Amino acid sequence: MARLAVWAYQRLRAGVDRLAPPELLLAERITGVAGTAVAGALVSSGLAGRLDDRPRSARELVSDGALDRDSAERLLRGAAAVGLVDRVGDGFRRNRLTRGLQPDGRRTLAPLATFFASETNLRAWSRFLEAVRAGEVPFRRAHGHGIWEHLAASEEEGAHFARAMDALTRLDADAVVDTPGFSGLPGLCDVAGGTGALLEAALLAHPELQGVLVEAPSVVQLARRRFERAGLLGRVRLEPADVFARVPEGLPAYVLKDVLHDWDDARALALLEVVRQAMPPGARLLLVELLLGDGPVEPLASLVDLQMLALTDGGRQRSAEELGALLRKSGFAPPVVHRTRTASSVLVSEAV
Repeated sequence: MARLAVWAYQRLRAGVDRLAPPELLLAERITGVAGTAVAGALVSSGLAGRLDDRPRSARELVSDGALDRDSAERLLRGAAAVGLVDRVGDGFRRNRLTRGLQPDGRRTLAPLATFFASETNLRAWSRFLEAVRAGEVPFRRAHGHGIWEHLAASEEEGAHFARAMDALTRLDADAVVDTPGFSGLPGLCDVAGGTGALLEAALLAHPELQGVLVEAPSVVQLARRRFERAGLLGRVRLEPADVFARVPEGLPAYVLKDVLHDWDDARALALLEVVRQAMPPGARLLLVELLLGDGPVEPLASLVDLQMLALTDGGRQRSAEELGALLRKSGFAPPVVHRTRTASSVLVSEAV
Protein backbone atom coordinates (compact mmCIF):
# COMPACT_ATOMS: atom_id res chain seq x y z
CA MET A 1 0.00 0.00 0.00
CA ALA A 2 2.80 2.44 0.86
CA ARG A 3 4.58 1.70 -2.43
CA LEU A 4 1.31 2.27 -4.30
CA ALA A 5 0.74 5.56 -2.47
CA VAL A 6 4.25 6.76 -3.34
CA TRP A 7 3.78 5.74 -6.98
CA ALA A 8 0.44 7.59 -7.14
CA TYR A 9 1.96 10.67 -5.51
CA GLN A 10 4.85 10.71 -7.97
CA ARG A 11 2.50 10.36 -10.96
CA LEU A 12 0.22 13.13 -9.69
CA ARG A 13 3.14 15.40 -8.94
CA ALA A 14 4.61 14.77 -12.39
CA GLY A 15 1.26 15.68 -13.92
CA VAL A 16 1.04 18.92 -11.94
CA ASP A 17 4.68 19.74 -12.75
CA ARG A 18 3.94 19.52 -16.48
CA LEU A 19 1.37 22.30 -16.04
CA ALA A 20 3.63 24.62 -14.04
CA PRO A 21 6.12 27.08 -15.57
CA PRO A 22 9.61 25.51 -15.53
CA GLU A 23 11.02 28.61 -13.84
CA LEU A 24 8.68 28.07 -10.88
CA LEU A 25 9.70 24.43 -10.55
CA LEU A 26 13.37 25.36 -10.71
CA ALA A 27 12.90 28.07 -8.07
CA GLU A 28 11.29 25.55 -5.72
CA ARG A 29 14.18 23.14 -6.08
CA ILE A 30 16.91 25.76 -5.92
CA THR A 31 15.53 27.21 -2.67
CA GLY A 32 14.95 23.80 -1.07
CA VAL A 33 17.55 24.46 1.62
CA ALA A 34 15.16 27.02 3.10
CA GLY A 35 12.61 24.28 3.73
CA THR A 36 15.28 22.20 5.49
CA ALA A 37 16.25 25.15 7.69
CA VAL A 38 12.64 26.04 8.48
CA ALA A 39 11.77 22.46 9.50
CA GLY A 40 14.79 22.30 11.77
CA ALA A 41 14.03 25.69 13.29
CA LEU A 42 10.41 24.76 13.99
CA VAL A 43 11.62 21.81 16.03
CA SER A 44 14.61 23.42 17.74
CA SER A 45 12.68 26.56 18.74
CA GLY A 46 9.87 24.51 20.26
CA LEU A 47 7.26 26.02 17.94
CA ALA A 48 6.41 22.67 16.35
CA GLY A 49 5.65 21.21 19.77
CA ARG A 50 3.40 24.13 20.77
CA LEU A 51 1.20 24.09 17.67
CA ASP A 52 -2.13 22.31 17.98
CA ASP A 53 -5.48 22.29 16.20
CA ARG A 54 -6.46 25.77 17.45
CA PRO A 55 -5.12 28.69 15.40
CA ARG A 56 -2.91 30.93 17.52
CA SER A 57 -0.90 34.04 16.79
CA ALA A 58 2.89 34.17 16.84
CA ARG A 59 2.61 36.25 20.04
CA GLU A 60 0.78 33.41 21.80
CA LEU A 61 3.13 30.75 20.48
CA VAL A 62 6.32 32.47 21.71
CA SER A 63 5.09 33.54 25.12
CA ASP A 64 8.14 31.96 26.78
CA GLY A 65 10.53 34.33 24.96
CA ALA A 66 12.43 31.61 23.06
CA LEU A 67 12.02 33.72 19.89
CA ASP A 68 11.03 37.33 19.37
CA ARG A 69 7.57 37.78 17.92
CA ASP A 70 8.68 39.16 14.55
CA SER A 71 11.12 36.29 13.88
CA ALA A 72 8.49 33.75 14.95
CA GLU A 73 5.89 35.32 12.66
CA ARG A 74 8.25 35.17 9.70
CA LEU A 75 9.34 31.62 10.48
CA LEU A 76 5.74 30.43 10.78
CA ARG A 77 4.75 32.23 7.59
CA GLY A 78 7.63 30.53 5.77
CA ALA A 79 6.61 27.20 7.26
CA ALA A 80 3.09 27.76 5.94
CA ALA A 81 4.52 28.58 2.51
CA VAL A 82 6.18 25.14 2.29
CA GLY A 83 3.18 23.34 3.79
CA LEU A 84 4.61 22.56 7.23
CA VAL A 85 1.85 24.45 9.10
CA ASP A 86 -1.51 26.00 8.21
CA ARG A 87 -2.21 29.72 8.26
CA VAL A 88 -5.76 30.50 9.41
CA GLY A 89 -6.63 34.18 9.57
CA ASP A 90 -3.93 35.82 11.68
CA GLY A 91 -2.99 32.59 13.40
CA PHE A 92 -1.22 29.31 12.75
CA ARG A 93 -2.19 25.74 13.51
CA ARG A 94 -0.64 22.35 12.96
CA ASN A 95 -1.43 20.09 10.02
CA ARG A 96 -0.49 16.48 9.33
CA LEU A 97 3.09 17.45 8.42
CA THR A 98 3.48 19.43 11.63
CA ARG A 99 2.57 16.30 13.57
CA GLY A 100 5.61 14.60 12.07
CA LEU A 101 7.79 17.35 13.56
CA GLN A 102 6.29 17.17 17.06
CA PRO A 103 8.64 15.34 19.42
CA ASP A 104 6.07 13.15 21.16
CA GLY A 105 4.77 11.33 18.06
CA ARG A 106 5.58 7.62 17.58
CA ARG A 107 6.67 8.29 13.99
CA THR A 108 8.17 11.72 14.58
CA LEU A 109 10.89 12.94 12.22
CA ALA A 110 11.87 15.78 14.53
CA PRO A 111 15.43 14.42 15.16
CA LEU A 112 15.93 13.95 11.42
CA ALA A 113 14.79 17.52 10.74
CA THR A 114 17.23 18.98 13.26
CA PHE A 115 20.11 16.84 11.98
CA PHE A 116 19.57 17.82 8.34
CA ALA A 117 19.34 21.48 9.40
CA SER A 118 22.41 21.23 11.64
CA GLU A 119 25.70 22.97 11.01
CA THR A 120 27.35 19.54 10.87
CA ASN A 121 25.30 18.51 7.85
CA LEU A 122 24.90 21.85 6.08
CA ARG A 123 28.61 22.66 6.24
CA ALA A 124 29.33 19.45 4.37
CA TRP A 125 26.78 20.29 1.68
CA SER A 126 28.19 23.82 1.39
CA ARG A 127 31.48 22.27 0.20
CA PHE A 128 29.83 19.69 -2.04
CA LEU A 129 30.78 20.98 -5.50
CA GLU A 130 34.37 21.98 -4.76
CA ALA A 131 35.01 18.70 -2.94
CA VAL A 132 33.63 16.36 -5.60
CA ARG A 133 35.48 18.33 -8.29
CA ALA A 134 38.69 17.68 -6.36
CA GLY A 135 37.84 14.03 -5.73
CA GLU A 136 37.48 14.67 -2.00
CA VAL A 137 34.78 13.94 0.58
CA PRO A 138 32.67 17.08 1.21
CA PHE A 139 32.36 16.34 4.94
CA ARG A 140 36.14 16.03 5.31
CA ARG A 141 36.73 19.21 3.34
CA ALA A 142 34.25 21.08 5.55
CA HIS A 143 35.24 19.67 8.94
CA GLY A 144 38.82 18.47 8.54
CA HIS A 145 38.00 14.87 9.50
CA GLY A 146 35.53 12.12 8.64
CA ILE A 147 31.97 11.89 9.87
CA TRP A 148 32.54 8.84 12.09
CA GLU A 149 35.48 10.49 13.85
CA HIS A 150 33.33 13.61 14.21
CA LEU A 151 30.44 11.76 15.83
CA ALA A 152 32.73 9.73 18.09
CA ALA A 153 34.40 12.91 19.37
CA SER A 154 31.14 14.46 20.62
CA GLU A 155 28.69 12.53 22.77
CA GLU A 156 26.01 15.14 22.04
CA GLU A 157 26.44 15.00 18.26
CA GLY A 158 26.70 11.22 18.30
CA ALA A 159 23.43 10.95 20.22
CA HIS A 160 21.78 13.49 17.88
CA PHE A 161 22.77 11.43 14.83
CA ALA A 162 21.66 8.18 16.50
CA ARG A 163 18.22 9.67 17.23
CA ALA A 164 17.91 10.88 13.62
CA MET A 165 18.70 7.40 12.29
CA ASP A 166 16.28 5.92 14.82
CA ALA A 167 13.50 8.14 13.45
CA LEU A 168 14.19 6.90 9.93
CA THR A 169 14.29 3.25 10.99
CA ARG A 170 10.95 3.50 12.80
CA LEU A 171 9.26 4.55 9.56
CA ASP A 172 9.67 1.15 7.94
CA ALA A 173 10.70 -1.20 10.74
CA ASP A 174 7.28 -2.86 10.97
CA ALA A 175 7.23 -3.51 7.22
CA VAL A 176 10.78 -4.88 7.26
CA VAL A 177 10.22 -7.38 10.08
CA ASP A 178 7.03 -8.57 8.36
CA THR A 179 9.06 -10.07 5.49
CA PRO A 180 9.73 -13.84 5.32
CA GLY A 181 13.38 -13.63 6.39
CA PHE A 182 12.41 -12.63 9.92
CA SER A 183 10.02 -15.54 10.45
CA GLY A 184 10.80 -18.60 12.56
CA LEU A 185 13.97 -17.25 14.13
CA PRO A 186 14.82 -18.10 17.76
CA GLY A 187 17.55 -15.44 17.90
CA LEU A 188 18.68 -12.38 15.94
CA CYS A 189 21.80 -10.21 16.19
CA ASP A 190 21.30 -6.62 15.00
CA VAL A 191 24.75 -5.46 13.85
CA ALA A 192 25.33 -1.70 14.20
CA GLY A 193 21.62 -1.48 15.01
CA GLY A 194 21.65 2.04 16.43
CA THR A 195 19.30 2.59 19.34
CA GLY A 196 17.41 -0.62 18.61
CA ALA A 197 14.34 0.51 16.64
CA LEU A 198 14.49 -2.40 14.21
CA LEU A 199 15.22 -4.99 16.89
CA GLU A 200 12.35 -3.66 19.00
CA ALA A 201 9.98 -4.05 16.05
CA ALA A 202 11.24 -7.60 15.45
CA LEU A 203 10.77 -8.57 19.10
CA LEU A 204 7.24 -7.18 19.15
CA ALA A 205 6.29 -8.90 15.89
CA HIS A 206 7.84 -12.25 16.84
CA PRO A 207 7.21 -13.08 20.51
CA GLU A 208 9.46 -16.17 20.43
CA LEU A 209 12.50 -14.14 19.33
CA GLN A 210 15.51 -13.31 21.51
CA GLY A 211 17.71 -10.41 20.41
CA VAL A 212 21.29 -9.18 20.58
CA LEU A 213 22.21 -5.59 19.73
CA VAL A 214 25.82 -4.74 19.00
CA GLU A 215 26.77 -1.05 18.78
CA ALA A 216 29.18 1.58 20.04
CA PRO A 217 29.10 1.94 23.86
CA SER A 218 27.49 5.40 23.86
CA VAL A 219 24.68 4.24 21.56
CA VAL A 220 24.11 1.06 23.57
CA GLN A 221 23.13 3.22 26.55
CA LEU A 222 20.42 4.89 24.46
CA ALA A 223 19.23 1.47 23.33
CA ARG A 224 19.03 0.24 26.92
CA ARG A 225 16.56 2.99 27.76
CA ARG A 226 14.45 2.07 24.73
CA PHE A 227 14.16 -1.59 25.69
CA GLU A 228 13.49 -0.73 29.33
CA ARG A 229 10.60 1.53 28.31
CA ALA A 230 9.21 -1.17 26.00
CA GLY A 231 9.47 -3.88 28.67
CA LEU A 232 11.76 -5.90 26.38
CA LEU A 233 15.08 -5.72 28.20
CA GLY A 234 14.70 -9.31 29.41
CA ARG A 235 14.73 -10.53 25.80
CA VAL A 236 17.75 -8.49 24.65
CA ARG A 237 21.48 -8.74 25.22
CA LEU A 238 23.33 -5.48 24.64
CA GLU A 239 26.89 -5.81 23.35
CA PRO A 240 29.09 -2.70 23.13
CA ALA A 241 31.70 -3.38 20.46
CA ASP A 242 33.48 -2.16 17.35
CA VAL A 243 31.65 -4.15 14.67
CA PHE A 244 34.71 -4.08 12.42
CA ALA A 245 36.62 -6.00 15.09
CA ARG A 246 34.04 -8.51 16.34
CA VAL A 247 30.38 -9.36 16.61
CA PRO A 248 28.79 -11.96 18.93
CA GLU A 249 29.22 -15.51 17.68
CA GLY A 250 26.83 -18.36 17.08
CA LEU A 251 23.49 -16.63 16.52
CA PRO A 252 21.05 -18.22 14.06
CA ALA A 253 20.57 -14.92 12.20
CA TYR A 254 22.20 -11.51 11.77
CA VAL A 255 20.74 -8.31 10.33
CA LEU A 256 22.37 -5.14 9.00
CA LYS A 257 19.94 -2.35 8.18
CA ASP A 258 21.27 0.61 6.20
CA VAL A 259 24.79 -0.18 7.37
CA LEU A 260 26.69 -1.22 4.25
CA HIS A 261 25.68 1.99 2.46
CA ASP A 262 27.87 3.91 4.93
CA TRP A 263 31.04 2.33 3.51
CA ASP A 264 33.00 1.82 0.33
CA ASP A 265 33.28 -1.69 -1.11
CA ALA A 266 36.50 -2.54 0.76
CA ARG A 267 35.11 -1.60 4.18
CA ALA A 268 31.71 -3.13 3.45
CA LEU A 269 33.46 -6.37 2.50
CA ALA A 270 35.57 -6.24 5.66
CA LEU A 271 32.45 -5.86 7.81
CA LEU A 272 30.70 -8.73 6.06
CA GLU A 273 33.75 -10.92 6.63
CA VAL A 274 33.67 -10.16 10.38
CA VAL A 275 30.00 -11.10 10.48
CA ARG A 276 30.60 -14.26 8.45
CA GLN A 277 33.35 -15.40 10.84
CA ALA A 278 30.87 -15.18 13.71
CA MET A 279 28.19 -17.21 11.93
CA PRO A 280 27.82 -20.98 11.85
CA PRO A 281 27.24 -22.50 8.40
CA GLY A 282 23.61 -22.15 7.39
CA ALA A 283 22.96 -19.15 9.63
CA ARG A 284 20.82 -16.47 8.03
CA LEU A 285 21.96 -13.00 6.99
CA LEU A 286 19.45 -10.22 6.40
CA LEU A 287 20.55 -7.06 4.60
CA VAL A 288 18.07 -4.17 4.58
CA GLU A 289 18.86 -1.50 2.03
CA LEU A 290 17.35 1.00 -0.39
CA LEU A 291 18.22 -0.52 -3.74
CA LEU A 292 19.29 1.20 -6.91
CA GLY A 293 18.42 -0.39 -10.24
CA ASP A 294 18.67 -0.06 -14.01
CA GLY A 295 15.00 0.88 -14.44
CA PRO A 296 13.18 4.05 -13.38
CA VAL A 297 15.01 6.23 -10.87
CA GLU A 298 14.27 5.31 -7.26
CA PRO A 299 13.81 8.79 -5.73
CA LEU A 300 14.58 8.00 -2.10
CA ALA A 301 17.51 5.68 -2.84
CA SER A 302 18.99 8.25 -5.23
CA LEU A 303 18.76 11.09 -2.72
CA VAL A 304 20.18 8.98 0.10
CA ASP A 305 23.02 8.04 -2.27
CA LEU A 306 23.84 11.74 -2.60
CA GLN A 307 23.80 12.11 1.19
CA MET A 308 26.34 9.27 1.34
CA LEU A 309 28.45 11.06 -1.27
CA ALA A 310 28.38 14.26 0.80
CA LEU A 311 29.07 12.77 4.22
CA THR A 312 30.87 9.43 4.03
CA ASP A 313 34.20 8.10 2.79
CA GLY A 314 32.94 6.18 -0.22
CA GLY A 315 29.54 5.12 1.10
CA ARG A 316 26.86 4.57 -1.54
CA GLN A 317 23.56 2.91 -2.32
CA ARG A 318 23.94 -0.26 -4.35
CA SER A 319 21.91 -2.52 -6.58
CA ALA A 320 20.87 -6.03 -5.59
CA GLU A 321 23.53 -7.35 -7.97
CA GLU A 322 26.27 -5.26 -6.36
CA LEU A 323 25.27 -6.39 -2.88
CA GLY A 324 25.13 -9.98 -4.11
CA ALA A 325 28.70 -9.71 -5.36
CA LEU A 326 29.87 -8.48 -1.94
CA LEU A 327 28.04 -11.35 -0.28
CA ARG A 328 29.62 -13.98 -2.52
CA LYS A 329 33.11 -12.59 -1.87
CA SER A 330 32.58 -12.76 1.89
CA GLY A 331 31.29 -16.32 2.11
CA PHE A 332 27.53 -16.04 1.64
CA ALA A 333 25.07 -17.64 -0.75
CA PRO A 334 23.37 -15.58 -3.49
CA PRO A 335 20.57 -13.60 -1.83
CA VAL A 336 16.83 -13.73 -2.31
CA VAL A 337 15.37 -10.22 -2.52
CA HIS A 338 12.11 -9.37 -0.78
CA ARG A 339 10.55 -5.98 -1.48
CA THR A 340 8.71 -4.48 1.48
CA ARG A 341 5.64 -2.27 1.28
CA THR A 342 8.01 0.68 1.84
CA ALA A 343 11.09 1.74 -0.14
CA SER A 344 13.37 -0.74 1.66
CA SER A 345 14.21 -4.23 0.43
CA VAL A 346 15.41 -7.22 2.45
CA LEU A 347 18.11 -9.45 0.96
CA VAL A 348 18.12 -12.89 2.59
CA SER A 349 21.26 -15.01 2.37
CA GLU A 350 23.03 -17.65 4.44
CA ALA A 351 26.55 -18.50 5.48
CA VAL A 352 28.16 -21.17 3.29
